[in-house]
Amino acid sequence: MEGVDDEIIVTSSAIMNYLRHKKPYLSPGFSVHDIVTQLDIPQKTVTDCFNKVSKIPFPRMRNQLRIEYAIDLFKNDAHLKNSISGIATDAGFTNRATFYTAFKEVTKMTPFEWINENCDTPVQEDFGDESSENEVLKIKADQKQILNFKDEL
Repeated sequence: MEGVDDEIIVTSSAIMNYLRHKKPYLSPGFSVHDIVTQLDIPQKTVTDCFNKVSKIPFPRMRNQLRIEYAIDLFKNDAHLKNSISGIATDAGFTNRATFYTAFKEVTKMTPFEWINENCDTPVQEDFGDESSENEVLKIKADQKQILNFKDEL
């Protein structure tokens, strides 16, 4: 690579090996500091590895690895036993909105769309919490009552 010395390439490889095998990114609080302390590498060197070698800033790389992990879970039908929000938590995300944003950035589709397009067993609707489900059920019930009322006229 032009402008990048061999030492930083070796260090970058060590960082990626650590990320792929130890999966520290599954911890919600995972940061550059964790790499610095675990691998005993100066923070500037770690940052340079992401920006100059992989050319992907650390936060984006962390999210990409988390999304790859979630996709592996989807491929193994985890969405049949766990909610998409639960899978997001398993992948290291602290909330559903951040997961959906990162998922769409990486895959160009929502988790729901990805599952329905790539898995043998699609999902219907995912609800982040029970209140959202209750709201949707109430709206559906209200629509049904309106339709029934029209039939009576």
